[in-house]
Amino acid sequence: MAVGDVITAIVSVPAGATATYQPAAGVEVMITEAGTCEEITIRIGLTDGTNSTYIAFAMLNCSYDSTYGERIGERKIFINDSVYLMIENSDTVDHIVMYCGIQTK
Repeated sequence: MAVGDVITAIVSVPAGATATYQPAAGVEVMITEAGTCEEITIRIGLTDGTNSTYIAFAMLNCSYDSTYGERIGERKIFINDSVYLMIENSDTVDHIVMYCGIQTK
């Protein structure tokens, strides 16, 4: 991968599990969108592998969710191999989620 390349994935996140995207060492990525169009809430956040935090927004049925705030597409999240993306499925069934962005370094 090189600077300017698109980073994108569609993944199945098992019930109660968390999916992560951790770039390789020395690589930085700007995430521009993440979530799902299923009628669930997906918590999106950052982790360093030990500590995790949720960003104050999520996707619910592809629209604004007043519980968590704005869609991720209205913000940019910069990640690297030390602090990276996590998407949590707190539901009791598996769900398909996606994320995309651009490699910046």
